[in-house]
Amino acid sequence: MLSDHKKDNAFLIDGLLQGKVELLYVRDNVVAGVHVDTGVVMVCLDTAEEGREVLPFLPKDCRLLLHNCEEFVPIVQEHLGLEAGEPCYQSVYTQKVSLPVAHKDIRPYPLEELDFAVANYGGEEEREYLRDRICKKDFFAAYEGDKIVGFSGVHAGGSLGLLYVDPGYRRGSVGSSLASYLVNLSLARGGLPYAHIRVHNEPSLKMQEKMGLYVGKKKIFWMYKK
Repeated sequence: MLSDHKKDNAFLIDGLLQGKVELLYVRDNVVAGVHVDTGVVMVCLDTAEEGREVLPFLPKDCRLLLHNCEEFVPIVQEHLGLEAGEPCYQSVYTQKVSLPVAHKDIRPYPLEELDFAVANYGGEEEREYLRDRICKKDFFAAYEGDKIVGFSGVHAGGSLGLLYVDPGYRRGSVGSSLASYLVNLSLARGGLPYAHIRVHNEPSLKMQEKMGLYVGKKKIFWMYKK
């Protein structure tokens, strides 16, 4: 079951812990569910055979699917018409003890600074998504005096990320402090803290490991309707 492989299945476990996932299928190591806030279909599995087994239970109009089996990618492409983005590795914090936060001035992100977030994370196409994260109190800023020197947040699906650090502060503790702050927030909410990092993002992967998060060996795949 999911808990036997917590480090590989964190994205679905966290959703279940926080009451955000409705199950679609469960058998042995194969579990599928849908995130009630985002509509993302989430599947944990190990083989192509298990992928063909679970496929009939997935919504035919699925537009966004998250899973952890490379062999499942072509099956989803053929039967659901979804395309895979760049694969990620999943980092997971499995301890119950809060992480230290070296940079002390971290606050809820102010909506009046939305333009700054948009300019430094994704551009205009991310404006409404970032607005939603701010309004849901899932987005945070690190300050140096009155200046925002970084930000990060919780994605709508539960993963930790949305990280930006001012270039002048990237050799300090701002980035790791923002990440640690989010881990502690997830723990306080009763979740399983996890993040998805693109496979080629070596600096972020190294930072996660240095903080004490486990970086899984299995790749994570986000698949989209083009």
